[in-house]
Amino acid sequence: KELGITVSGSESGLAFASAGVQDFTSLSATSTAGDLGTDITRGQAASDIRVFTREGRQIAGPPLQASEVAGLLTVENGFAEGAEYRSDYNTVNGSSNYRGMSVTQRMSGATALTGGLYSSEVSLAGLRGTNVDTVSETTSVNGTKGQTIKLQMATGATGSVSIPPGVDAAYVAETANEAFAAVGVSVEAQTAVSLSLPAGSTPNSGNVQFTMSGKNQTPLTISAQINDGDMSNLVEAVNRRSSDTGVTAQLSLSGSAVTLVQADGFDLSLDTISNGNLAFVASALDQSFKPLSLDNAGNTSIPFENSLRFSGTVSFNSGSGFTVETSATDGSTIAIANITEVQSAPVVDAVVASGSTTLAQAAGSTADKVDVTV
Repeated sequence: KELGITVSGSESGLAFASAGVQDFTSLSATSTAGDLGTDITRGQAASDIRVFTREGRQIAGPPLQASEVAGLLTVENGFAEGAEYRSDYNTVNGSSNYRGMSVTQRMSGATALTGGLYSSEVSLAGLRGTNVDTVSETTSVNGTKGQTIKLQMATGATGSVSIPPGVDAAYVAETANEAFAAVGVSVEAQTAVSLSLPAGSTPNSGNVQFTMSGKNQTPLTISAQINDGDMSNLVEAVNRRSSDTGVTAQLSLSGSAVTLVQADGFDLSLDTISNGNLAFVASALDQSFKPLSLDNAGNTSIPFENSLRFSGTVSFNSGSGFTVETSATDGSTIAIANITEVQSAPVVDAVVASGSTTLAQAAGSTADKVDVTV
C-alpha cells in the first residue's frame, strides 16, 4: 500500500496494480517449488475527457485549443445548435462553479484543484516591472499606472484589458475577470501587510494608534497597548472593525508581528500613525505572505510612521499555459511571464455534484473518469 500498489486474487494467481504515481517496472516471485511466472502489462493512456454544458460552457478539464472548438462543438457531438465555447466556469481555473455546482477535481498524488494549474502573480505596482510604489507615503493616491494587460494563451486564444491609473487590485481583478473569463483565466486580488517589532528593539511597550481604510470610505481609528512586544491587543483591535474595513489580523507565533489581510484587494491605508516610540516596521506581502521588495536595493520593510498606503497583488490562473504582458500608456511593453509557475500534473478525475444541468462530454484532456450527479 505504501508503494501505491494494490493486489487482487483469482484462480489463476495474483494481480498487482500500480496507481501510476510510481513506475511499476519489474516483478519476481518464488515459492518452495521454485520460481513463479510473472508478466507485466503496461498501463493504457487515459480516455481523455472534458466536461461541457450543451451550450458550450466548459466546467472541467484543460481549456480547448482554438483550433479544436469548431470541430468539437457540433450538434452531432451533443451540443445545442449555436453553442458558443466559453471556459469561464472551468473549475481547473478556480473560477465560480456553474449554476452553483460543487465541483472537485482530483489526481493521484496531487492536491485537489492544483494539478495542471498555471499561475502568474505580480504586485499591482509590479505590473510595470517593479514593486516600487507598492507603498505610497500618502493615503490619497497609489502608484498604479494606466496600462493594457494582454494575455496569450497556449490554446491560441488572446485577451486584453485596459486599466486607468490609480486603481486598486480589487478593481483590476474584477475588470480582468470580466475580460478574461471567456478564455479560461481567473484573476484573484489580495492586499496583505506585516507590522512587526524587530527582535531586541527597545522600548517594546507602548500605545500604537492609527486610522485604517480598506473597503470603508471613512477611516476608522485603531488603538492598542503593546506590552513587552506582545501585539495580541492590536490583533483584537483590528478584528473588532473587520466587518467595516474588510481587514482581518493574525498574530505571529512569536507574538511580535501582525499580518493584516484585505482579502478583496482594496488598498490598505494607514494614516495619522502614532507608534508610541516603538520601532515598528511595515512590509507589503504577496499572496503567499512573503515580503515584496519595495525598492531597487531589495529592501522589504519601511518604518511604520506618518501615512502609508499599500497596494495589493493580483494572480492570474488557468488550466492552460499562458503569458502575460503589460503595455503602458507611453507605449512601453513589459512581459511578466517570467513569474509564471507551472504546477505539473494534469487533471485525472473530476466529480460534479449538487447541481442540475444537462452536460455533454467530449474527448481532449487527460481525464480518465468524470462522475456527474444531477
